[in-house]
Amino acid sequence: MQLGNCSERLTPLRSLHPSRILALGTAAILAGSACHRNTVRTTAIPMVQWPSEQHCWWAAFRTTMPPDSIAMRFSYALESIGLSGGSSGSLADTAWAQAGPTTLVGDRVGRYAARVVAIRFGDSTRLRPFVAADTSVGGRLIGMCGDLMSRAAVRAFAPRQQEADDSSPRWRRRP
Repeated sequence: MQLGNCSERLTPLRSLHPSRILALGTAAILAGSACHRNTVRTTAIPMVQWPSEQHCWWAAFRTTMPPDSIAMRFSYALESIGLSGGSSGSLADTAWAQAGPTTLVGDRVGRYAARVVAIRFGDSTRLRPFVAADTSVGGRLIGMCGDLMSRAAVRAFAPRQQEADDSSPRWRRRP
């Protein structure tokens, strides 16, 4: 297949009068500038104030489960307790899940929130659940911790003493 020389390929353009080319160009510019372009409007989502939180145990729990499995189980547990607005995420060796704050009624009257952070350390994972309430609920936070661990069904143990990495800044990660 032969394409021919350059002058043969430009023959159709040569048949157009310069005024027509100018008119077509002007029409294209006007049509392009007259088109309505949708602009993206963003609204700031108000930051929800979390009640003051406490960790459920003085040391991080240990388990052989991977962090993403722990976050998934806790997501279901948070929802089953009645906390809304759940979210989860992960970054490298860390996964987390959180829900709330939600106003609960019944045994736990008040506004509650909870979250868990799971971090891979060598051949095991350390996890730390946190619970929060906006009212003085006393021992009810301990019950919330127990209920959360039970519903998540994570087999884990906690050492008798707190260890240095139990206060790692990674425990503050959120989705």
